[in-house]
Amino acid sequence: MNTTDFVKGEFNAFSGKTTVWGREAVEIYVNFTDDAKGCEDEYLAINIALINNKLEWIENNRHLIEQALLDDDMLAMAEDWASSAEEVEDEEQECYIMEDGQKVFLPISEEDFCLSLYFEAINISFDGENPEAELVLLCNPDYFAGHCILATVDAENRVECNSLAG
Repeated sequence: MNTTDFVKGEFNAFSGKTTVWGREAVEIYVNFTDDAKGCEDEYLAINIALINNKLEWIENNRHLIEQALLDDDMLAMAEDWASSAEEVEDEEQECYIMEDGQKVFLPISEEDFCLSLYFEAINISFDGENPEAELVLLCNPDYFAGHCILATVDAENRVECNSLAG
C-alpha cells in the first residue's frame, strides 16, 4: 500500500482498503499515538514500510493465524454455536441451518473451519517502534451468527486469539 491509499480520519487515524487472503476491499485502519498529533501525514509516510511489512506478514502466515484460533478452541465454539441453530431433519449427517441460510454439517473439519475464515478489518496501531495488528475475522458460513473473531498479532508477530465480539 502507498500513503495515497489511505484517507485521513479522526484521532490520528487513517483508513484504506486492501486485499488479504484473496478477499478484496478489506478495511485497514492505522492508528498512531498522541505523539503524532499534527504530524499524522508524516508519521504515515515514515511508517508505511512497517505497515506493509505487517500486512505482508499477515498475508504470508495464514497458517499461524489459523493455528492460534484452533489452539484457542474456536472450532469447538463454532460447533457449539452451529448446533444451536435450526436442525435439518432430512440429512443423513447432523446438519443445521445458519442465520445466513447455509447448511453446516457436524462435526466441522479443521480444513472447513479454516477455509471459512476471512477478514472484515485489520486495525494496525503504533504504540512503540513496531506496529501491532488487531484482526477482525468472519466466517462463511456464518458459524457465529454475525459475531466476529478477534485476534492480535503483536509487535514480534506472535498471534493470540481474543475470542468473539459483536
